Formats: sequence, C-alpha cells, structure tokens
Amino acid sequence: MGDEDESKQVVTKQSNAVITSPYTLFSSDNPGALITSVQLKGDNYNEWAMEMMNALRAKKKNGFVDGTLPKPTEGDPDLESWLSVNSMIVGWIRSSIEPRVRSTVTFITEAYKLWENLKKRFEVGNKVRIHQLMEQLASCRQNGEAVIDYYGKLVMMWEELQTYKPPPACSCSAAVVYEKERE
Repeated sequence: MGDEDESKQVVTKQSNAVITSPYTLFSSDNPGALITSVQLKGDNYNEWAMEMMNALRAKKKNGFVDGTLPKPTEGDPDLESWLSVNSMIVGWIRSSIEPRVRSTVTFITEAYKLWENLKKRFEVGNKVRIHQLMEQLASCRQNGEAVIDYYGKLVMMWEELQTYKPPPACSCSAAVVYEKERE
C-alpha cells in the first residue's frame, strides 16, 4: 500500500509540472522583451508572423493572438489575469515591430486585434506571393556570393514557397515521389 501511494504522488508531481496556464507570467517576462530576433518591417510579414507565433506558442500564449483565448467578461475571475498577460503580449508584439510601422498601431490594446490588424495590412495573398517567389527563384544568381549565402537565400525562398504550396497529404507509394520532387 505504501508503494502504491508513492507512485501516485510521483505521477501527480509529474503531471503538475507539465501543466502551465496561459495566464502564467515569469519574472523574466517584461513587455519590452524581444521574444524573436525578426523585426516586422512590412515586407517580411510572413517570416515575422511565423517566428512570433512560434515564440508565443513556446510561452503558451498563442491563444491570445489566434482568438482561441478571448477576453473574459466583466466579473469573470480570469479577467485581471487575462488583461495582464494581454498587455505583456501587446508589448512583445510592439517591441518586434520597426518604429515606422509600430507608430501606426499605437492605440490598439488587445493582442488579438493588433495581430489581426497587422495580418490584414501586411499578409500578401498566396497567389501574389507564390508568383513573386517563383520569379525570384527563376532569376536568382550566385553573383560571386559565398556558396553558403547563396544556398541559404535559395533555401529560404524554397521553404516559404513550401508554406504556400504544401505537398499533397499522401501515405501511398507516391509519397516517396513527392518527397524526391521536393528535394
């Protein structure tokens, strides 16, 4: 019986360590912190958004910007915590935007509304961006660049293109053909 109680405690301790509330803030969190090295300049929205979402997901805060964790109503016990974390996220987003762009979103105080505003303004339509990438890839030349730099530029464009034109989901024998074509 004593061994059984110990194993339950260990499981409980392990499961408690895994659960983190999206309302949790740590002492190292502050609104001016840079949570991504990519700064939004306008024309790099897709790269910035992917990096920002990755950072927010790592902090379990993506629900604030994707709309899955809406603002609680007045009187809700989570409202104060939501407001606090929302303010932190707005600070993180603003810190990752170049000043010229940041000045255009100064008065948006909800992370979700700020995220959607930036998305509407800067996200390039898939067909337009696909065309731009295909054009850039077709005209891309090494022009004396180091191989690592040239290859890095190509890979970045290929990977972005892949986000717009993902391969079809396949588990049949054609999966190998698709993967080889991608390579």
